[in-house]
Amino acid sequence: RINTTFTLGQELTESTVNHTNHSDDELPGHLLLDSGASRTLIRSAHHIHSASSNPDINVVDAQKRNIPINAIGDLQFHFQDNTKTSIKVLHTPNIAYDLLSLNELAAVDITACFTKNVLERSDGTVLAPIVKYGDFYWVSKKYLLPSNISVPTINNAHTNESTRKYPYPFIHRMLAHANAQTIRYSLKNNTITYFNESDVDWSSAVDYQCPDCLIGKSTKHRHIKGSRLKYQNSYEPFQYLHTDIFGPVHNLPKSAPSYFISFTDETTKFRWVYPLHDRREDSILDVFTTILAFIKNQFQASVLVIQMDRGSEYTNRTLHKFLEKNGITPCYTTTANSRAHGVAERLNRTLLDDCRTQLQCSGLPNHLWFSAIEFSTIVRNSLASPKSKKSQNSQYSHSLKYR
Repeated sequence: RINTTFTLGQELTESTVNHTNHSDDELPGHLLLDSGASRTLIRSAHHIHSASSNPDINVVDAQKRNIPINAIGDLQFHFQDNTKTSIKVLHTPNIAYDLLSLNELAAVDITACFTKNVLERSDGTVLAPIVKYGDFYWVSKKYLLPSNISVPTINNAHTNESTRKYPYPFIHRMLAHANAQTIRYSLKNNTITYFNESDVDWSSAVDYQCPDCLIGKSTKHRHIKGSRLKYQNSYEPFQYLHTDIFGPVHNLPKSAPSYFISFTDETTKFRWVYPLHDRREDSILDVFTTILAFIKNQFQASVLVIQMDRGSEYTNRTLHKFLEKNGITPCYTTTANSRAHGVAERLNRTLLDDCRTQLQCSGLPNHLWFSAIEFSTIVRNSLASPKSKKSQNSQYSHSLKYR
C-alpha cells in the first residue's frame, strides 16, 4: 500500500511519500502540520517537558466537540542547525494525529515553506524537512527532545473528575457505532458493565455526526412496518424464528466466509449469525441443526416455526424433510418480496451497516468482514431495547449453561 523512497528515522532525502490508498492515514513517527489549529496537541507524554495540570483549558475540534486535556507543558525541538526551540503543547489521548500548530511555530519565528518543503526561520535558515504524505504535510518526531517525566504523572495530572470522562465518540465507536439513545438506555439499566452513564461526556452526543456512520450506513428502501403477523405474539420465546442469508462477498481469500446466515427470535429479538462459505444444501442444514440444538439445550425450548424467503437454499427437499422430521412449520414469504420479510431483512441491513462502519473506522482489511458482523451481533444483543429497557442478554442469558 505504501511506497517510500526513504527510511524512517534516517535523514530524509525525499520529501514526498507515495500513498496509493487511504490519503488520511497517519505517517508513523511524525507530527501533522496544521494551519487551522491554534494549539499543538500530542498523544504521547514522552516528549512533554515541565508538565502541569490545567483543567481550565477548553479545546474543541472542527465539529465544536470538546477535547479533554490531561496536561499542558513544553515541546522542545533540537533542529538540524543545532538550535533548540520550545513551544507550548497540550496532552490528550483523544485525537487521531499529533498536531503541530503552524500558528505556534510562527510565534517563535518558524514558518513552513511548502515550495521547498522545509521548516525555516525568517532569515532562511533551514531547520527540518517537511514530508508530504497523502494529503497532509508532516515533520519527523526525531527533532523532539524526550522528557524525563513519566506517563502516569501526565495521565494523573488532572484531579478534576469531569476531565476524566469518556468522550461520547469513543464510546460510540467502542459499542459498534450504536446510537446514543440505545447506549444511554443500556447504561441506565446496567446492561453494560464496567462504566456508568455518568462516566461519559454526553455534551457532543446530540450534534455528533460520526463520519464513518455517514459513509457506512445508508438506506435503500424501508420495509413494511408491522409486516409480522399478529398471531406471532402468541408464541413463547425461541419458538418463532426469522432467518435470512446474505452474500456472496467477492474478492476474499478462500479462508474467509463469503456468506452469513442470521436468525432472529420473534419474541425476545435475540440474534444469531453463522458464517457460510457456500449456499449448498448440506451447509445450510448444518447451521439449522446447530441452532436448533443450541436453543433446545440452552433455553429448554423447541422451535415451532421458522419464517424465511423462497430462495432455493430454503425450499429444497433436504431442508423441507429436516423441518418436517423436527416438527417445525416453514413460513415462506411472497416470492420476490423482500419487504414482507421485515425482521430478517432489517437485521441483515443493520449488521451490514455496522460492518461497513467498523471496517471504515478501524482500517481493518475486508476479509475480516464476518468478524465485524459477529462483533456487532454480540454488542446489539447486549444493548438495552428502548421498549423493554433491557437487553436480550440480560433477560435470557441466565438460561445459558455456559454463562
